[in-house]
Amino acid sequence: MSTTVEDRFLQQRVKEYSDRLETRNELIGELRESLDITNDVMEKHRLRKLVEDVETEREQIIEVLKKLELDNEQGQVQREKKDLIQQAGKHERAKSYKDAIDKWRMVYTLDPQDPDIEKEIKRLEEKLQYTQQSDNYISQLTRRISEIKSIYREVVEHLRRMHETGQEEDTLLLIVEEFVQQRLPASDFIEAWKELEKKPSKISADEQPNYAILAKRLSRGEVILFLGSDIPQLSGITELELERLIQDLAAMAEYNNFSGSLPMIAQYYEMSDYGRSSLIHNLNTLIGERNIPEIKLYKLLAKIEQPLVLVSATYDMFLEDCFRAAHKKYAVISSVICNRNDCRIDNTTVNLKTGQVIVHYSDREETKVLESGQELSKLEDLKNYSLIYKIRGYCDPFEQGAWQDTWTLTEENYFDFARNIGNSIPAYIVRQFLNRIVYFVGYSTKHWEDRLLISLILNLARYDSAKVITQSESSFELAYWRWKKVDPYSVDLEHFVAQLESYLK
Repeated sequence: MSTTVEDRFLQQRVKEYSDRLETRNELIGELRESLDITNDVMEKHRLRKLVEDVETEREQIIEVLKKLELDNEQGQVQREKKDLIQQAGKHERAKSYKDAIDKWRMVYTLDPQDPDIEKEIKRLEEKLQYTQQSDNYISQLTRRISEIKSIYREVVEHLRRMHETGQEEDTLLLIVEEFVQQRLPASDFIEAWKELEKKPSKISADEQPNYAILAKRLSRGEVILFLGSDIPQLSGITELELERLIQDLAAMAEYNNFSGSLPMIAQYYEMSDYGRSSLIHNLNTLIGERNIPEIKLYKLLAKIEQPLVLVSATYDMFLEDCFRAAHKKYAVISSVICNRNDCRIDNTTVNLKTGQVIVHYSDREETKVLESGQELSKLEDLKNYSLIYKIRGYCDPFEQGAWQDTWTLTEENYFDFARNIGNSIPAYIVRQFLNRIVYFVGYSTKHWEDRLLISLILNLARYDSAKVITQSESSFELAYWRWKKVDPYSVDLEHFVAQLESYLK
């Protein structure tokens, strides 16, 4: 286990206070010795007072030392836990599920109160069971190879591919089970297999989502939607088209013939005399003065009774406005990606630190500032709210203060985000991806900063599968999504919403 800068700093503090304690103990010994040998009444009084003062100091040092040692001990536990989880991940990627389970059980001994550990163990046990089942199927198929010689190799390779990708196909497993249990004749098995093979095995950009299944899983809260800033434009609303917003910001900064990205013009504001305050004011003005009609996707999501988990890459508040109008409870969560002093939250001025998390409930006035993402797990009532994680930060045009200091706007902000990835996305949010499908909607990969956010999410989280709703004809974008193992569906957003709505009724 490597020693971090924080570890060394904590160890240095422990040594510093240990040395102080030793010094105070020596001083108290010397003072008491002087007290024993003096006969002067005034001197005795002075020495007793000194002993009391030093003993008070010593008690304070002991309290600080206890806290530092506790922090050090807890830090060691957390580091060991993190190391074991990383080892478990490596074993899982190598398909060594039994070893991965053993590592997670060791994690459980360190932190038996973490509810996600048992879920991880159960998930891996299911994978291990499926692997053993797959090996058993292959073994039994091999024993009956003479009956299915014409398709044996294809079936075995398909089973192995399913094992490698972790994507089970229920229909295929059903007919294999029926055949090995001798409930399905070889001739019928071969015929059924060939019928299945007629269906395309790989998803192309021309396929449609299975709206019936998607609607059911969405209504059960088993889908995470990653909502991009292109949603208004794809919904037929051109007022917030990104390129138009960029050009308006450039014009307000008197930057003629600007042809860069939003982070680039934002960086220009911060490097010039305009500063971040002008950038935030101008962006707020541009967003706030747009008269945006209801966005159908947001309206549809607001109707779903089950609390949802949503990742929003937008700076606007149109999703939250829609939820508020439908009286759907939500909690907005945003991470602090860099230190900022004198930020106002509600009626209080605070100093924000990297790694802190800001939480605002839709039905409460108070805003919570948590010291770390770990504290999200302690908010018991959070499960009763839809979670809207603003990955680029939170923006309310009618509310000034610290929220705007969490925005990931400039190029330097994105570098901070990537450098502090351990704190940029709270572990609580990452854990929400377990056993869920991820759908990217209204999200483009044209700019490097957009690809950065995709990579960070997909690399950190464990999820069932990932899809994207896109009509992009860019060879690069389609290649990028497939490279990231995200299945592209070539679907118009309005058509996607209309189909989904028909199954949710």
